[in-house]
Amino acid sequence: MAPTFHFANLGTVSGYRKSTTQTPFLAYFVLTTPDSDHKRTRLKTILFLQASALLDLGAILLRLKEHSNIFPLEIALMEGKVLKAHIPFARRA
Repeated sequence: MAPTFHFANLGTVSGYRKSTTQTPFLAYFVLTTPDSDHKRTRLKTILFLQASALLDLGAILLRLKEHSNIFPLEIALMEGKVLKAHIPFARRA
């Protein structure tokens, strides 16, 4: 069963998109989102997904997409990793 909470930081995402900051989104998220257990767990998950090279990217992405209203940041991260994994090294910018 899907968790009952929803992505409560939509304001953070829209605020970031409207800002002229050069700060990476994850740093912006840390600075502008109120501290909570949810925020800390989410950050740990994002950092784990970002750093691990031993994951089945496709399987994780499919599981996250089952709860796309809850995990948009995590989905964006995994989609980026999948895209990067499928672009030949010579074409990467």
